[in-house]
Amino acid sequence: MKRANHLFLLMIVLLMPVMAQAVRKPAWVKQRPNDPKHYIGIGIVNKINGEITYTTHARNQAMRELCSEIKVSIASNSILRQFENNYELKEAFESNIQTSVAETIEGYDVFTWEDKSQYWVMLKLSKDKYEMNRRLMLDKARRTALASIENARKSIAQHNINSAIANYINALQAIEKHIEDDLTIQTFDGNINLGTTLYQDIQTLFTQIAIVANQPRYVMPFSQQLRNPVSVMASIKTNGEAMPVVGLPIAFNLAKGSGDFTTQAVTDPGGTAFCNINGLQSKRRVQELVARLDLEALTLGSIKNQSLANLFFNPASVPQVTIMLEISKATAWFDSSETVFGQEQAPNFNNQIKSILSDNYFVFTTLRDEADYIVTLHTDFIKGDEKKGNGYSVFVVYGSYRLAIGDNHRQMEIFTDGIDRIVGMMPGDYSHSLKNCRDKLTDRFNQITLPKLDGVDM
Repeated sequence: MKRANHLFLLMIVLLMPVMAQAVRKPAWVKQRPNDPKHYIGIGIVNKINGEITYTTHARNQAMRELCSEIKVSIASNSILRQFENNYELKEAFESNIQTSVAETIEGYDVFTWEDKSQYWVMLKLSKDKYEMNRRLMLDKARRTALASIENARKSIAQHNINSAIANYINALQAIEKHIEDDLTIQTFDGNINLGTTLYQDIQTLFTQIAIVANQPRYVMPFSQQLRNPVSVMASIKTNGEAMPVVGLPIAFNLAKGSGDFTTQAVTDPGGTAFCNINGLQSKRRVQELVARLDLEALTLGSIKNQSLANLFFNPASVPQVTIMLEISKATAWFDSSETVFGQEQAPNFNNQIKSILSDNYFVFTTLRDEADYIVTLHTDFIKGDEKKGNGYSVFVVYGSYRLAIGDNHRQMEIFTDGIDRIVGMMPGDYSHSLKNCRDKLTDRFNQITLPKLDGVDM
C-alpha cells in the first residue's frame, strides 16, 4: 500500500512541471498581442511522433509572418521607379520581397511555449530598432557602392578593365538589396543617385571597349582543324586614343551548331585573344562564331538578382564581334521538277529550296558527272475545293514535296525526306492560295527537313 502511494506521489511530482506549464499558458498564446510599437510574428506547429524539426518549422513560420507585417515602400527615385517598365525586375523583386526583408532583420526577441501537442514561437521586433538598423544598412550600402564606383573609374583611367568591371559588380552587389530605396548620396561634386550613375557608367564603358576580328571570314574544311586560329583584338578608347586591353576574358561560342573549339581565352599583352577550331559538327556552309566579353569570368554570377544583373550588364550591349566561318562543301547537281495543278511549271518553290541548300550545305554545279552528290526535289501542288461562304469564296491548294540526296560516286541514296498535303487557303482565287501553300511548305522545310540534314554524313 505504501509502495503504491509512493508511486502515485512520484507521478504527481513528475507531472507537476507539465501541469504548471499548461496552467501558465502565456497571454500571447491565448490571444495575439496588439502592439503598435512592435512587429510580431507567431508560428504554431503540431508535434508529430518522431519529428524533431518542429522547432525550426515554427520559427520559420513566425519569421514569414513577421516579414509580412513589414510594409516595403518604394522611393520615387529608386531603381524600381527608374526602370518601372522592366517587368522581369519588378517580378523578381515582388517574388523575393520577404527574403529581402528577412535579410535586414536583426535584434528581435524570441518567445516560445509548448505542451504535449503543439510548439509555439513568437518573434517580436521593435519598429524603431528595425528602422534604425535598416537606415544603417542602407547607408553602408551607399558608401560601399560609391567607393566601388570611384575605384572602377580609377581602373578605367589605368586601362585595367578587369578591375573596373569587378568594382562595378561590387557596387551592384552592395545595392541589390536596396533597389526600392532612395540611393541618393552626397559627394564633393554634389548629390548623385547611385543606381543611375552605376548604370550610365557601365553603358559608357561598354561603348568604349571594342572587340574586332583580325580576319572577319575564315574558310575551312568540314570536320577538320582550322590551320590558323581565329584571333580577335580588344581595345579601349579613352581621350580619343585606342589602347589594347590586356588580360580581358573573352568567351567564344557558335551562334548555331557545335564543334570542338576554344570556348574561353584571355587577351595577351597586345590585346589579342585566340580561338583554336579543331572541327565543326554542323554541315551548314556558313556558320557564325561570336567572340564577346566574358562577364561570367568576372564574377557577374555573384549577383543574386539576375534580372538586376541583366539590366545593368545588358547582354545586348556587351562588346562582341561575329566571325563568319565558311565550310568548304562538296559539289552537288540539282534535279528538280515542280507540278502545279497537273502541269509542269517554273520551279518557283524548288528554286527557293535550292537557294536554302546552297546557303547551308552545297555548292551546286551544272556538270552532273563531276558532282559529289545528286539532290533530287519533286514538288506537287494540287487544286482543292472552292469553299463558298456568305458573299465570298476560299480556295484550297494542297502541297507536297520529296527530297532525296544521293552519293554520286558510290551510286547510293543517303538521305530522303518529305512533307505531304500541306493546306494553303486564301480568298480571291487559286493563285493566292498557291502562294500561301508555297510559303507554308518553305516554313516546314526550314523547321523539319533542314535540321535533319545536319545529321547526314556528307
